Amino acid sequence: MYHRRDGLKREIFRAKRDVTITYLPVVGERKFNYIDFRKIGDIFKIFYWVIYVNLIFPSLISGVIKSIKWRDIAGMYELPCNLILTDYIILLFVLDKNGRKLLSKVLKSFFFN
Repeated sequence: MYHRRDGLKREIFRAKRDVTITYLPVVGERKFNYIDFRKIGDIFKIFYWVIYVNLIFPSLISGVIKSIKWRDIAGMYELPCNLILTDYIILLFVLDKNGRKLLSKVLKSFFFN
């Protein structure tokens, strides 16, 4: 439930570093990939997560349940953190040249394969 962080601002800048500096420049050269874009199940998980986060209501309900379960208001951080960080990472992929190339490749293989 608790993570030692200086705040959401620091987490957002860390997400940018992880995506644009660490992940995208070497996307084809990595020995370990978190997502196998050739597997329909992995792509489905990403689409499911993006829809889940942007519907807002499921994250809100999850946050309320966690707050009640743990008797702590910290569970209510789930909604803003999920929404902001997920959409920010998507934005980083769309704005980066390598990210657009990867997204284009994934979408082409998903729809035209």
